Amino acid sequence: SYTDRKVAKGKAYFYKVTAVDKNNTESGKSAHLEAKLEEVKVVAAQNIVIRKPVPKGAFLGEELYELYQPIAAGFTKGGELFVGDRTSIQFFDKDGKFLRRINYNAKWTAPSGVTLDSDGNFLVAFYAEQVIRKVDDAGKLVWERPYALAQGKPNNNPNDVVVAPDGSYWVADGVRFQLIKARKTEDPELKVEQIIGRLSGSYDFNSKKETDLPGLAKVVYNPLDKMLYA
Repeated sequence: SYTDRKVAKGKAYFYKVTAVDKNNTESGKSAHLEAKLEEVKVVAAQNIVIRKPVPKGAFLGEELYELYQPIAAGFTKGGELFVGDRTSIQFFDKDGKFLRRINYNAKWTAPSGVTLDSDGNFLVAFYAEQVIRKVDDAGKLVWERPYALAQGKPNNNPNDVVVAPDGSYWVADGVRFQLIKARKTEDPELKVEQIIGRLSGSYDFNSKKETDLPGLAKVVYNPLDKMLYA
């Protein structure tokens, strides 16, 4: 194989290939091969609107219910800004005006990640309880699922969760040092389909490998390049 690291985007390059045997005898040259690294065109959006949470800079949340350690933020399909904190999800308009809030069940521990599912409900990751819960727009529990352990120990500890366009869930596990792709099933657990990170069963904390994702806290799906960022 050969890697040419001195190419420019949008410019065509031509290569010829020869073969060399163990006696260092070289063959004739092949027909030329053309290669071109396509230039990526970035189109800037027009009339960009910068949304400030509150013009005065005091983004505190509902009166008497200030945001308590915010962990996630995003936008609903209706354009509301939602902010998930340790006890609730609060909603704001584009100017930062408080609209409403939903509370988590008081029996639940503090969540570690909040994201909006494609059906308009919220997925909430609970690190200490080792579960993913789906709650509706009123805070009512729709379902709760752990995700099956790939192999052995340690426990699953979801720090964050994100939804990909195909409907799959990607869980950032801060103890297993893995990104775990799962799907909701009617079974008591999410079905694990793919694992990125440390190999299954290699859980020696004193010997981290390059495949580890140490300290994995958040995962984000970028619709522009269709990539996951962890």
